[in-house]
Amino acid sequence: MHFSLNYSISESDYLDFINFHHENSDNFRRRVLISRMVVPAIFVFWIILQYGQGQSPAGLLIMVAAFVAFSILWIFFLSKQLIWRQLCAGVIGNIRLELDDTHICQSSDNTNAKITYFEIEKIAQTSNAIYIYASAIRAFIIPFTAFESEEGRNEFLKFLHTKQTT
Repeated sequence: MHFSLNYSISESDYLDFINFHHENSDNFRRRVLISRMVVPAIFVFWIILQYGQGQSPAGLLIMVAAFVAFSILWIFFLSKQLIWRQLCAGVIGNIRLELDDTHICQSSDNTNAKITYFEIEKIAQTSNAIYIYASAIRAFIIPFTAFESEEGRNEFLKFLHTKQTT
């Protein structure tokens, strides 16, 4: 038996995946935390250096105020947008997913990926999609809209689980 799916991943589908992944992955949470804290840490280090070089208290106060304002913006807004843009590259758009006896192949306008069933680390299902994890940071996203019916989705999952366990 073989499966072939043609579907589209929207920003909403991808955001749902990111939220699911964020809630279920220690590695992802750690990476986001580090990316949010690096820039403010650099600012703090720079202020300490300036203080050590005899910068005037008034000058330090202005720098601290500016750095605190920028750090707050970075932590809560800018880093999220930067991460979102990096993660979306090549993911959103039209997808073709093929499952044969030995491999899962995914292709889009920007990327191609091929794994064996042995490489599947985890299969997760939410209320809107199926995620096939090939590693802690790589997954195939299959929204339920890719299937014509719930029966088709269940056949797909049954086939996938059978191949994963053999």
